[in-house]
Amino acid sequence: MKKTIFLLTLLVTVIGFTMPAKAVDLGIRGYYWFTSIDGDFRVDGNGLAGTNLDLENDLGFGDESYPIVEAFLGLGRHHLSFSYYRAEYEGTNVLNRDIIFNGEIFPAGERISSSLNYDT
Repeated sequence: MKKTIFLLTLLVTVIGFTMPAKAVDLGIRGYYWFTSIDGDFRVDGNGLAGTNLDLENDLGFGDESYPIVEAFLGLGRHHLSFSYYRAEYEGTNVLNRDIIFNGEIFPAGERISSSLNYDT
């Protein structure tokens, strides 16, 4: 009986040392993203060229911060992750010049409200 237990223990030990090690990662983590929005765009329409609009100066968008959630799974050298966040920018501003947007003219001095939302 002792000989059988000894051989079984020896066999398990040898097999354990000869098998390649594999690391498994599984979890959820959170981040907080501090953004700085910057850029410009224009929208043409109805045969009129649009005005270049700056996101900060013309639309009143400012820096924001958003939470991010990530779930991940890793096995050896292979990893899979899924992240999600929703970004929402809003701004209100008084135009300091005439603006053409999608073929419509917005005169200087008019108050505008804008928003930009996206999910990633």
